[in-house]
Amino acid sequence: MLTTISLVFLVVFLYVTLGFLVSVFLKRNDLADVMWGIGIALAGGTALYLAESISLEQAIIYSLVCLWAF
Repeated sequence: MLTTISLVFLVVFLYVTLGFLVSVFLKRNDLADVMWGIGIALAGGTALYLAESISLEQAIIYSLVCLWAF
């Protein structure tokens, strides 16, 4: 469990750091607002990918999160 949480944290941290650097380079702070939803979908997708098995409920919830995020 701790390994999954650590890997999800690492993926989201790298995504947010890269997005921050891009927004500073482009001088567009509004990119950070767009990144929130995608970051949440990325965290859920990473956790779902690392899961040993995926239930129907998990797939439905992740689909709804992605629908909201994008």
